[in-house]
Amino acid sequence: MGVVPLEKIGFEVINTVGCGDAFIGAFASAKVEGYDDIGAMRWGCAAGAYKATRIETRGSPTFIQLGDVLKKWART
Repeated sequence: MGVVPLEKIGFEVINTVGCGDAFIGAFASAKVEGYDDIGAMRWGCAAGAYKATRIETRGSPTFIQLGDVLKKWART
């Protein structure tokens, strides 16, 4: 699985506040949706990584934003 290579996929780390919250929220929602542990970890990692690219400290990425990160990550 590995680390989300943000710079490689066109993102810049700006702020890490809230990344853990975004991770656990996406992980938990993926589990509720029926993903296995590895799939849920990918969603969580993508959410936490994406959150680090935003200046705001509230909220989490949308389903579409997560899908974008996951697609770009899969291509690396």
